[in-house]
This record gives sequence, structure tokens and C-alpha cells, in this order.
Amino acid sequence: MIRILISGEHGYIANCFAQSLTDQACYETKIISLRGDGWRTVDFSGYDAVVHTAALVHQRETEGNAPLYNKINRDLTIELAEKARAEGVRQFVFLSTSSIYGKVEGVITKDTKPQPVTNYGKSKLEAEKGLSSMSSKDFSVTIVRPLMVYGKDCNGKDCKGNYQMLVKIAKIAPILPDYENCRSLVSVETLCAEMKKLIDQQAEGIFFPQEETPICTCRLIQQIAESYGRHLRRTKLLNPVIQLLRMTTSQGKKAFGDLVYQDLEMLPLDSLKKC
Repeated sequence: MIRILISGEHGYIANCFAQSLTDQACYETKIISLRGDGWRTVDFSGYDAVVHTAALVHQRETEGNAPLYNKINRDLTIELAEKARAEGVRQFVFLSTSSIYGKVEGVITKDTKPQPVTNYGKSKLEAEKGLSSMSSKDFSVTIVRPLMVYGKDCNGKDCKGNYQMLVKIAKIAPILPDYENCRSLVSVETLCAEMKKLIDQQAEGIFFPQEETPICTCRLIQQIAESYGRHLRRTKLLNPVIQLLRMTTSQGKKAFGDLVYQDLEMLPLDSLKKC
């Protein structure tokens, strides 16, 4: 029996991951909230792994709320990991983000240096650095850096974040551009399967889950629309509009630019020392 403690009681990925293990008899999961102080009284001993998904994200960022991002995404992460290590947990899995690279377009390889530009990305990278220094033969640190996660949970609820923008387009657009781009995305099903594998192997390092083939944004929107019973026709007549949005707006770059992980599956924790 592998016992897994998951942070993020109301989180999309936390609940999807727990649900993915429900019918597998060799796993036992429990989800806890990190809001308030109640989690500090939870006994972590007896758990094989802590999977930390809770974070401050999808908030409007300002210079003034940078300390809040650090408090939740960095300091709380380190405190949780220290408690797990002190109480005999053998593995800590941290759900990080591709935002640590600060890229909305381009190619990310093993040689790409993290250069976060948002409070979210900066706080996540700081958490990674803190966790890497805690790794030992008795405490494995596993960092997961997905690009955009997409898909529905067991209750049919869509993933939050940038994916929600695509869902809105799929629900209301009368027609779609026939615009080709490449995005390295990961479905929530693939992400959960990868995290399960990392726990089974007690793998240590930095990992980059993604679908085998990059996805075209317009085709993904078309698939989402079909899941809602809508059939959207695509036309190249709208492509100049997309090109303009991609050149002039950050949302256009995020939605329709090319952003891929290339030849990138795992990095050692030591790579964080160079950041």
C-alpha cells in the first residue's frame, strides 16, 4: 500500500490526481487544505509521499503582492516539505510551472535558463531552489514543470487558467481561424499518470510532462467545441487577425504562439544551483 498526502483540498489537479487513484487498491490518498493552521497538526508519519499542488495562481499581479506570492508559493512550500521530512515521508512531489522560464513563445531545452518575469514564476523558482537543498538519500525531491494543463475532471469541470480562455472561445465563437502553431501541452490525465509513475519509481529530479505531439491551438479549440456539441468551421481569412494579435498582445502570444519543450524529459536537481 502506497499512502499519498495531497495538498490543495479544493484544487483541480489535486482532486483529479486523487480520483485517478481511487480504483487502484494499492494506493491510499488524502487531500488536505493548507489554509489556516489546521494542516500543521496533521500527522504526516506513515505517508510515503506528499504531493504539493496548492499555490497562489491566476491572480492579478502587482508589485505590492509579490510578498504574498513568496509567502504562499515559496515559504509555505518549504515549511510543508520540512514537516514531511521531519516526520519520515520519503518523497516530496512539487507541482511547479513552466512560468519559471519567463517565456510565452519559443523553444525550451535543457540549456534554457530560468528567467521568470512574474511573481508567480519567481516564487515557484525560489521554492524549487529551497527544495533542492533538502534532498537526501532518505528524502527524494521531485519537481514537475508542466506547460499548460488542459481537460476536464471527473465531474466535467474544466481546468482553470489559460485553458479557460480557450473554452470561452469554443463556446461563443461562430467560426475559427485556420491558423497553425505548436504548443507543448499536457492533459490532466497524462499529468496524473506521470505523477503516479514518479511516485512508483520514487524518482528524484525535475520532470517535464507533456503530450507526445505538440498541439495546435485552433484544433484544440475545435475539439473543446465538439465536446460541447458545437461544430466550428475554420477559415484562413481570419489568420491575419491572429497574426496581429500574436505580434501586439501577450494574450495573443500565449494563445497562438509556438511554445514547446524540446528533447526535455528530466534534469537533475543540481541544475538549480546554476540559476
